[in-house]
Amino acid sequence: MTETNKEKREALIAKIKALLAKTIENGATEQEALTAAAKAAELMEKYDIEIGDEEDVDDEVINNDHTFPPEFHNHIMTVSMAIAELCEVEVIGLVNDARLRTGYRIYGLPVDVEIAQYLHEIIITAMKYEMTRASGGWMLYVPRKREIAQHSFLDGLTERLAERIRELAWARQHKKTGNALVVAKDALIKAAMEDVETFKTRKRRRDVDGKALLNGLEAANRINLNPALGSERGPNGGQLKSDSRFAN
Repeated sequence: MTETNKEKREALIAKIKALLAKTIENGATEQEALTAAAKAAELMEKYDIEIGDEEDVDDEVINNDHTFPPEFHNHIMTVSMAIAELCEVEVIGLVNDARLRTGYRIYGLPVDVEIAQYLHEIIITAMKYEMTRASGGWMLYVPRKREIAQHSFLDGLTERLAERIRELAWARQHKKTGNALVVAKDALIKAAMEDVETFKTRKRRRDVDGKALLNGLEAANRINLNPALGSERGPNGGQLKSDSRFAN
């Protein structure tokens, strides 16, 4: 990497970080946060295009731990795995002594980890909204039936969200001119995770509420994802919609 290219890359990363810092929690209005998110995604795509196969990856791999809402413990990793593909990071689930899932850890280059976490936050906020909206339909159910409806809704919501995110990952990868950077990133992350112990948990088989499952699928389609990819075709030939924000 030449000194000029390195400086350009560092300046681009700094600009992306500044845009990602414009959140409602940090004092930005909702519109300002959404506009900043869209611009950050646009620059991410430019960043990928401008980095050639000959570039070196000299960033240190970092990892950040995060918790998620208890009601999503059995479902969020479905979405996390898809975000990992899109952002070129690794995500593992965190469990407590009772082997119950409590959160997740993201491994990757600093800017990729930051963007992956930002997407998690936006999507979790949208999921909370959609579940609150849907739960009115089953609040009068007996507890057992209500639990089935909630799990069915979240199954549909997270599986469809993961599918949509993977379509974006597919389109993003196919816009690149090469994959040397991805391979280099992957090697660094694997080396950093060499001694990491992971636990696999399986989803329990549950009864399914077909209506709640369908409502979850429909809710996932309402969550706006900003691919910043223009009009690209996904792996199944479907046209990707170019939205102006990550989530509403």
